[in-house]
Amino acid sequence: MLVSSVSFCPREIYRVLKSGGTLLTSQAGTGKYGPELVDLLEGTPAEWSLPENRWDIDATLDEAGFLTVEKLECRGSSTYRDIGAVVYHLKAVPWAITDFDVDRYRERLYKLHQRMKAEGGLKTVGVHRIIEVRKP
Repeated sequence: MLVSSVSFCPREIYRVLKSGGTLLTSQAGTGKYGPELVDLLEGTPAEWSLPENRWDIDATLDEAGFLTVEKLECRGSSTYRDIGAVVYHLKAVPWAITDFDVDRYRERLYKLHQRMKAEGGLKTVGVHRIIEVRKP
């Protein structure tokens, strides 16, 4: 079974998975490896992304009865060359900054645009986790 970057119930998956079955899930990591757009634009993050609200997926999978096969963490980067790419991303991914609106963020976007011009773009680094567990 494959579950990707969504909320799911490990106990329910454990219940329906056959003995010896594998769950492979891909999740956004929680590490901070540099400024994120929400930080740079002083935006409003999604409530579920706040440290006090994050899901401890490792503990939940263990509690459901799964055995860990492998956990991988990888970092990936995105480079934005202009402010239009940042706006496009924030419109396509509305949970990144929950109250994002170009007019509301115009001054902050302009400041980031000036910074990007001076530095030749903006690079952000994210973390992704791949978790493989098995039902005994």
